[in-house]
Amino acid sequence: MKGQVPQGILDPILKEAAALAKVSHEQLVIVRAQSVVWNDGSLGCPEPGMMYTQALVNGYWVVIEAAGQKYDFRVGSGGSFRLCPPAQVMRHYRRTPTKASVPIRQESRSAQATPLECAIKYIDPDECERANRGYFFSKNRKNA
Repeated sequence: MKGQVPQGILDPILKEAAALAKVSHEQLVIVRAQSVVWNDGSLGCPEPGMMYTQALVNGYWVVIEAAGQKYDFRVGSGGSFRLCPPAQVMRHYRRTPTKASVPIRQESRSAQATPLECAIKYIDPDECERANRGYFFSKNRKNA
């Protein structure tokens, strides 16, 4: 997973995550490390009352798991990073186009999310499963 995020950006994030979790560097698990294009300067993590540039921002999204907690780091084009508290997370960003990129569908109750869409939209795999179960429940209610 490390391949898409430069080591010079990843190392300080790992150091910060270890300090926050009060664990050694070896106990960290990289859950997500990918390049993204954020929809605006908030990097998908807006703070109440703040204003952000309304332009696409190239950056990275790194999620580290340690001591049973997930630490969601957002990186902007300059390489500086910040921890995004779970309550502030916005899941709207564009993936950096690559040959292997798959177009992301608009969220819809008419279709179940694919595994790729789940990996992009949800940090926790159980969240995706719950969302897909919601699809089945709503579909079954319409047919009843």
